[in-house]
Amino acid sequence: MVLVSHARQFIFLKTQKTAGTTIEMALEPYCRPKNSIVTEKTQAKHSRVGIVGRRLCEQNKLKKLLGFADWYSHMPAATVRELLGDKRWRQYRKISSVRNPFDAAVSLFYWRLAQQNKSVPTEFSEVRQEFKQMLRANDWSVSYRATHIDDRMVIDDVVRFENLENDLAKIVEKIAPGDKLLNLPVTKKTSHKKIRPTIDYFDDETIGIVRKGADWVFEHFSYPLSPTEPAKSDTELRKFAK
Repeated sequence: MVLVSHARQFIFLKTQKTAGTTIEMALEPYCRPKNSIVTEKTQAKHSRVGIVGRRLCEQNKLKKLLGFADWYSHMPAATVRELLGDKRWRQYRKISSVRNPFDAAVSLFYWRLAQQNKSVPTEFSEVRQEFKQMLRANDWSVSYRATHIDDRMVIDDVVRFENLENDLAKIVEKIAPGDKLLNLPVTKKTSHKKIRPTIDYFDDETIGIVRKGADWVFEHFSYPLSPTEPAKSDTELRKFAK
C-alpha cells in the first residue's frame, strides 16, 4: 500500500518483496490518530493525521461506488503525486525500500506459488523451470513506477532489506526525533520457504532477466550484478545516487 503522514510530512512508496508491509506497519502509527490499532489487513483510512492505503483487501464497495480515491499497495508515484497535490508532494519526504534483486526474485516466486495455492515441485529442476517462467512473465515495472516519475527516481530515503532495522531506525529518528523503533511486525507468513541457496535458482538467462528488469536497483545501489557474487557488507552499501 502507500502511506502519507501529514503530521510528520512523509510518504511511503511500496516496492515488491522488500519487507514493504513490515515497514509500512512500523510507520503507520504516524499516519493515523493516536491509539489506532494497526492490523496487517486494512481498508484505506483517511484522517487529519494522514492516509493509510488499503492492504490485503479490495476497495470498499460503497467508497468505490461514490468515487472515492483508491489508495492501494504499490501505487505509482505519479498517481500518489496527483492525488496528494504538488505542494505536499514537494514538501514531504519520500521513503521506500530495496532488496538484492536476485533474492527478491526468489521471494516473489514463492509468494506467487502461495497466492495461487500451488505446491512446490518435488524436483528442483522443475522449480527452476517454473521460476524461469515466472520471471519471463513478471511485470517488472511495478516497483519502478512506485519509485520513479518521468524516469527519475523520486525517493529521498531508503530502507535496505539487508539492513532493515538499522535503516528504519534512522528514518524514524528523522521523521520523529526522539522516538525509538519498536519491535518490527512479522507479516505475510506462507508455508512456502526457499529450499536452496539463491544462486541455485539462476542460469545465464534468468540472471539477465533480473538485471534488465531491476536495472534501476543495480544502478543506484551497490548490489552484486550476479547471484554468484557475495553480498556486500553494510559499510560497502553506498548511499544511493539520485
